[in-house]
Amino acid sequence: MEANLSALEVRWVVEGFGPNPKGRLVITSDGHWIVIITRSDRSPAKNSDDKAALLDSMLAYSGRYTIDGDRITNRIDITHNEMFTGALQNQTRFFSVEGDKLGSTHWAHGKFVQARPKSGQHSHWERER
Repeated sequence: MEANLSALEVRWVVEGFGPNPKGRLVITSDGHWIVIITRSDRSPAKNSDDKAALLDSMLAYSGRYTIDGDRITNRIDITHNEMFTGALQNQTRFFSVEGDKLGSTHWAHGKFVQARPKSGQHSHWERER
């Protein structure tokens, strides 16, 4: 699993979950999508600040998905952060599949997706066998 944020115009990359993130993506044939991503350097919390840091070092959500060409749209129903519900509930990504590898680029939410992005969040997943 690899996740990063980049902008092609200035050629910078930010590894939001560190250099070796841990993650799991579950996609079912009946339209469910479940994802969790964490930094690999997390430690057990010892106090409230540590608990907050753990929350800031992860992403988790689930929902239903639809596919339209090379776009996949997730309608989020459960999330670790309520900012992904309401107006940001529908998230669209461009995706590609090559063998056991899934790549996706997430650059906009719902109605704002109009053309392929020049920047965005890029994720790369590989099927477990």
